[in-house]
Parts: sequence; C-alpha cells; structure tokens
Amino acid sequence: MPNNAFLPFRPLRPSTLVYNPLTSEAGTLGYIARQGQSRYLVSCAHVLIGKGQHPQPIYQPSDEDGLGPVAETSATMIDHEFDMAGARVFEAVSCVNEPLVFGPLRGTWIDPDVGMRVVKFGATTGATEGQITSVEAGRFRIALPSFYPGGGTLSAAGDSGSLWIELESRRPVGFHYLGGIGSQAFAYARIGREVMSRLGLQEL
Repeated sequence: MPNNAFLPFRPLRPSTLVYNPLTSEAGTLGYIARQGQSRYLVSCAHVLIGKGQHPQPIYQPSDEDGLGPVAETSATMIDHEFDMAGARVFEAVSCVNEPLVFGPLRGTWIDPDVGMRVVKFGATTGATEGQITSVEAGRFRIALPSFYPGGGTLSAAGDSGSLWIELESRRPVGFHYLGGIGSQAFAYARIGREVMSRLGLQEL
C-alpha cells in the first residue's frame, strides 16, 4: 500500500519515492549531497540508471504526476560495483536532508559498528528498525533486533537507496541496497562515507 513517500515532495527530501522510466524498479531517495555548486540526489544505481545514453530524467515521485523531472543522471556519477549513483538536481528544485519521520539529520556520517541500532524509512515499507550484525569491506549487514518476534520486516522492493540512520544520534550510516524477507529478514547497506568518497560527493 502506498505511504507518504509516494507524495510529491518539494523541497526534495530523503525517504521519498524516485523513479527513472528507463529502469524496471522505483526506489528511495537516500541523501542529498553536492559536488562543487551542483547538488545530487543519491540512491542505488539500479534505481537511477537505465539503459541508454545520459542524461536520463529522474522523477519524484513518478513521471505521471505532471510536475516534470527533478534531476538528471550523468555517466560520471555511477558506481556499478557498489550499486550506487547520483543524479544532478535541477537548480529550480529545492531540497533538504530531512528524512520522513526522523526529521533533520543531526551530524555527519558515522561508521557502522556491530551492535549499533539503526532505522530507515523506505518508500515501500516505511519506518523499520534493525541492528548491525557484521561489517565487511564497503558494506554492513542488518538484522531485526534480538527482542523482535519472528516474522518482522526490514525492507522490500522499492526501499533500495534508503538511508540507514543510527537510532540514538540520528547520524547517517549507509545506503540500503539489498534485503531478504521471511523469518530471517536481513538487509545489506553500503557504508555511506565510502559511497560519498567513491562518487566524489560532499555534504551540503
């Protein structure tokens, strides 16, 4: 069932639905960053990047809302290995780093750590909570907190790109890009600080 993430948000903000008509899957706007004077919305490459030439239009929430695209892709702002990408936000479109439900982020990127409790708001599942169970090269794994009963939800299709945030500090940790459902729900996220470095992006 669509939630508030499917609404057309201006200013643009994390946790909302983004869509490229040239891809097969909508996803979630994770973060707003900059490169020089240009601003970029960050999400998964499989969400933002379709087949064909660049630039490609990015809509929020869709190409059927009548509002036109909010950003465009670039061949130089893609990291296929990490499945992450950025799309340049048009100058006329305002944006803020205030995810739905959680409000303004309260600091810079924090590195993931085993046991850290994190939350995200994805365009499909809304707000979910997890706990980091392992940290690997470039990514970390998230499971439901140990006190949750079986059968809980972490993520679903359409949540790709959403921002995992440390529960206590409200600092950003990483970008959701892969998940599993069922009794052993899990999620994987790319370490945010590394994504920013690999794409050549800075904080607003």
